[in-house]
Amino acid sequence: MLYDGRFQDVSTEIASALLLIKVYCGNISMRYVYKSAGLLLGCSTIGFVALAPLGLSPLAAQTEAAPTVTEESVAPPATQDAGAEPAAEESSATVAEYVRQGDRHYAAADYEDAIASYTQSLELFNRNAYAYYNRGNAFRQLDNYKEALADYNRALQINPENIFAYLYRGMALQELGEDQGAVASFSAAIERNGSNPLAFEKRGEAYHAIGDKQAALKDLEQALKLYKKADKYRQERAVEKQIKKVKSSKGASESETSAADASTPEPPAP
Repeated sequence: MLYDGRFQDVSTEIASALLLIKVYCGNISMRYVYKSAGLLLGCSTIGFVALAPLGLSPLAAQTEAAPTVTEESVAPPATQDAGAEPAAEESSATVAEYVRQGDRHYAAADYEDAIASYTQSLELFNRNAYAYYNRGNAFRQLDNYKEALADYNRALQINPENIFAYLYRGMALQELGEDQGAVASFSAAIERNGSNPLAFEKRGEAYHAIGDKQAALKDLEQALKLYKKADKYRQERAVEKQIKKVKSSKGASESETSAADASTPEPPAP
């Protein structure tokens, strides 16, 4: 696992194929699913890995544990039937190909075309949490944080098991100045994976932004501990600088204490 926002995972092609096979076939044995995925992809074995673009593949997303989204900012259900399957005249391979196109564009930093490809996939099948999620990543790369937020919310409605959607949603909220909401989103990620230093680091930043110095330091120190354990030296140095910055700043509790002291009249001289 790479804690700077990327990770090694099953290839997107395989994950998309597995997702579509499960959609059409329901609860069948995983042995059959893997064999069918190989046929769909034109390969006899599934044993290679690829670097997925800043997120979970549909297969990996189903293996993480995460809470149901409860924040009020969750987007409402799409007007299209939420349980709709791809149109009968469209093959599952067409949906998967649009997702693969989107991933290729994303890997090439061609984010606008990536968005277009994910959108085409979602027009055919609007229950693909991964397509919403990575379209949100593409929007975030283009600094379109409102659109990214809407896609992360939709992805989490469909699949509340993607901790990275909580993480990147929190980052989008930070960019929109909604630090309290960012704290809640980072907390949702931490509740499901308490060993991700980036989640603690970002929540620490958000706590500092809302003036909670004590909570910020606690999270940043935990992030530092986890980065050291993972031998992430560059991240260690960055967090150490953040800790010094927070310690040298005046937190909310200190500000309130100072204000209270200033407003309290001194006793009269004897």
